[in-house]
Amino acid sequence: MGLKPHRVLLRLEQLGWTQRRLANIMHRPHTTINGWCTGHRDPRSADLHELSRTLRVPMDWLCGNDEYTSWKPENDI
Repeated sequence: MGLKPHRVLLRLEQLGWTQRRLANIMHRPHTTINGWCTGHRDPRSADLHELSRTLRVPMDWLCGNDEYTSWKPENDI
């Protein structure tokens, strides 16, 4: 199961962050983050782990797997 871009965008909105801010925090090019957020690129597993930590959400949730996590963000879509 791969990254669900809409979940990254939802979490960015909840945190009040832009894609550019996430790129700066993660020390990645903005184009990489944009690729993840549009679904044109999938993060490597190490990047997915770092994304999960940075956004403070479980990797399972980022990948759309609600079955194995009880964590639910406010206004989940």
